[in-house]
Amino acid sequence: MSGRVNVKFVVILSAVLLLVMGGAVFAAAMVLMKSGADHAALAVKAEDAGDWKSAERSWGNAVNEEQTNPEYLEGYLNAIQNKPNETATDYQVQFEKYRSVLRTIAEVRRSDLAAHEHYFDELVLMLRSSPPTRSSYEFLISEVDRVESLLYNESPEIMQNLRRYRGEAVAVISQVAADVNEDLLDKGIEDLKASREVRPGDIGITEALYTLYTKKAERAKTSRRDDEAAQAYASAHEAVSEFAQSNPDNIAGQFLLLRADIDQALLGLESKQFFGPELSRARQNTLAAFADRTDELALRAQSADPAQLTGRTMNVITGVIASVNPEGAPEALENIWDQASKNPAQDRGQQFAHGQFLRQIGKHPEAIAIFEEIADLPDVPVTTEGYLRYQDRNRALYFMTDAAIERWTQ
Repeated sequence: MSGRVNVKFVVILSAVLLLVMGGAVFAAAMVLMKSGADHAALAVKAEDAGDWKSAERSWGNAVNEEQTNPEYLEGYLNAIQNKPNETATDYQVQFEKYRSVLRTIAEVRRSDLAAHEHYFDELVLMLRSSPPTRSSYEFLISEVDRVESLLYNESPEIMQNLRRYRGEAVAVISQVAADVNEDLLDKGIEDLKASREVRPGDIGITEALYTLYTKKAERAKTSRRDDEAAQAYASAHEAVSEFAQSNPDNIAGQFLLLRADIDQALLGLESKQFFGPELSRARQNTLAAFADRTDELALRAQSADPAQLTGRTMNVITGVIASVNPEGAPEALENIWDQASKNPAQDRGQQFAHGQFLRQIGKHPEAIAIFEEIADLPDVPVTTEGYLRYQDRNRALYFMTDAAIERWTQ
């Protein structure tokens, strides 16, 4: 009958459920009974077999048992990086794990400068991959503040190195936000000057100092504090000049000094109160005075160490050459970009910039070749650069199509 309970069926179902539950409880118990070392041994065995999914799970279990064991955290990070990803979503998930574990490793190895720099370098690379916003760089500042609290004066030399990240973040914020107060600018300058003492060859520190001193000068000038403005402009130029003199072979530093000299010369025009066409002619004459020096540095850049020709340096070089010698800029910059492309460590942002430059000067086949290279990049272990390259494949295909259309419509 339909209303009658099938006792035999209920008994069998209950037995099956008990077996399943028992098996699950037994499996969970076995996991809980294993030590961190047991899980680590299973992880290594899985790695040897090429089973990165199991390796990640076992390393994760080992970390759960001993959350501050740096060996287990490093093993977990390695497994996360090497686990194959079938889709962009899978890569995204692994990337978020990667960043989280990287941050934890830096906390556990809090006296290890390299661990902190690895985390911050990856964070900065991600921030630079998109247009800057105040909130994103305020997050970077908060992360440096967190590490400073974590160290609590325990390792002052580590913090002296890491303060550059906070100073550079302030420099970026000063360029995108109009309401930055002078106390924050001063704090950024103090951070950068402290880091410069232990990293005198870091061009990023010098460039950020130049930005902050210039912003202080502009702020003082707006408030009609002319003496303060003059002092800040002088400090900006001095920061760049000292770097260029101490690093004569650094092409980035030499171009940065050239830009600072040009800026200083153009500032001098303001006191002469030129207007309209007269101001335009005066500006052209001022820039023309730097033509020989610009050509000389452009020639040096064409044979410079490709590692020095980073994306940031290429921005400075492009701005200077295009301003001083607009007619000769395409050929000079093409040669410099060719030299920069020899750097095996160039990031995808720099590759895109190179391709876009070639499009602008009508070298569409060469641009397409660069975009094809980006679109065909193989999977790499999970890192920020790997994640960005993974995301950029479709973007590269779009640019390839765009460049092809431009080529045939010329």
